[in-house]
Amino acid sequence: MHGLNPAKHHLLQRFGRDFGLLAQTYLAPGDEAVITEHAFMIYKIYIQSAGGTPVTVKETDDRADVDAILAAVTPRTKIIFLANPNNPTGTYLPFQEVRRLHAALPKNVLLVLDAAYAEYVRRNDYEAGIELAAAPRTLS
Repeated sequence: MHGLNPAKHHLLQRFGRDFGLLAQTYLAPGDEAVITEHAFMIYKIYIQSAGGTPVTVKETDDRADVDAILAAVTPRTKIIFLANPNNPTGTYLPFQEVRRLHAALPKNVLLVLDAAYAEYVRRNDYEAGIELAAAPRTLS
């Protein structure tokens, strides 16, 4: 995908139907996945269908809060689902914040960036996140 080796990266950027596949692949009963309060509702459905527990974190001004997401990570956390930009709020995280989230996550946590609406963001501080897939981190 995009010239990247998927075996070397713990960040994926795909399409909506793949969220269920990711949940089924990476979650087992008792595992957790973190979502934000106004997240795409299918994340929660897919998490629960995989036997996982959705952990919903509050947003700040209708925007994902990186500190709240990081505070919600436990040893049982396996996935973070993040819509950026988010629908229906229309908010986004600047790429610096996404990068900070990515860097602070334990190596065994998969960060799933949902950039389905990336083409609508016209801000200099926004990037869809494909750049993070080149970071040399692996899943354990």
